[in-house]
Amino acid sequence: MEMDRGGTGQDASLVSTHAEEHHAALNPLAQRGDGTSSFGDDGTFGLFIAAYAESRDVSMAVHRGLSTVMQDTGTGMHLAVRNTNDAEAANAEAFRDPGAAWA
Repeated sequence: MEMDRGGTGQDASLVSTHAEEHHAALNPLAQRGDGTSSFGDDGTFGLFIAAYAESRDVSMAVHRGLSTVMQDTGTGMHLAVRNTNDAEAANAEAFRDPGAAWA
């Protein structure tokens, strides 16, 4: 197995940054509320308003979940780089002093 650790680390940072930007873009949408008060409804559009609010809530949940997955992916990529670096260092040390592994 081979990994371009420098490239993977850079990509991990990009993914994490994209996740943060995606999450930040959701904040104004979440702060707007359900947006149904602007209809000035007298009850005629009650079913539409309920469906719209539910659709918006589901959409926000999906986008928050996507932000979480992107952040977890960036974190996982950083972890893979760190673990590979640690394994390489341990292997190099074991190669320098092979007797230490048997002591």
